[in-house]
Amino acid sequence: MPLFYRLMITLSMLILLVTISKLIFNFDIVGLFVKVDVRDKRIKNYSDILKEQRRREILNSKPGLKERVLKRVTMAIELSEVDLSISQFITYSLLFSSIGVFIGLFLRNPILMVILGGLTSLLPFVFIHNKAKSKFALIDELLPTVMGIIIAQYLHETDIIIAIEKKLEQIPAPLNRHFTSCINEVQVLNKDTVTALKNLGDKIENYYFNEFIKLAIQAEEQGQNLKFTMVSIPEDMRDVQQEQSKFDLIRKKYNREFIATIVFMPINLMLLRFGYRDYYNLLVYDVRGKISLGIIAIGLIIVSYKQYMDNKPIKIEID
Repeated sequence: MPLFYRLMITLSMLILLVTISKLIFNFDIVGLFVKVDVRDKRIKNYSDILKEQRRREILNSKPGLKERVLKRVTMAIELSEVDLSISQFITYSLLFSSIGVFIGLFLRNPILMVILGGLTSLLPFVFIHNKAKSKFALIDELLPTVMGIIIAQYLHETDIIIAIEKKLEQIPAPLNRHFTSCINEVQVLNKDTVTALKNLGDKIENYYFNEFIKLAIQAEEQGQNLKFTMVSIPEDMRDVQQEQSKFDLIRKKYNREFIATIVFMPINLMLLRFGYRDYYNLLVYDVRGKISLGIIAIGLIIVSYKQYMDNKPIKIEID
């Protein structure tokens, strides 16, 4: 049995090294062992050439798993405003993964070594994601007031960029840097107003702010009279936020209860170690116990993910 544990640890470390080499150095270790068969693909007619070119364009335009993961991590770091680089993030993830591996090693369970190592490696991402989430919540809280003062000024101006510039001092952080960037794109980089507004809309993910941007673009392209349709947007968003808060209180209550249940599982395992040693030995030392404990851990992960998906904020619409 010790040989089995050594093989599991060696295999885990090998996979870890291959992953790090692939992510950081972009080094293809598999290519060292697999012989690449270069074939001369001859395409006989013009339609096949076009199909092949189109297929390659689609494949090249679709981001791979590495690109999607790095993009998501980069956006989370940027929104969280944490002074952290990608290489530092990977280092912290590896350090935290070792915590889970050691816990699984202490419990003498190779299945838990892999599961807990993967889960604890996500802690740095969870941290920066929660900080970014708090920024999103702050942005949603400030948006009605910010849109209100900009719209009020825009009704007296012929250019929304001028309206934003005049009210820029009244826009609090973190929204002020986005609106400052919009003004600089027009006044410094000589971009047109529509492009600057579209870029501003991409930086803030909110339904009512997107409506605000779309109406501002329409007013820029089709006529200034359309700007009067923007007046009701801030009040509509405040009404929705008031109703949304009632549902959020209920949702957060059940989420806290579920998290307490998940946290109590490892605590209960430690209580078994000191109070019911026979059951603890069965789970830790017996092969059937190891497999059962691993299945329980996998089940908790699946249930946790489903709980997360089912308890996202409820979308409210007010007639």
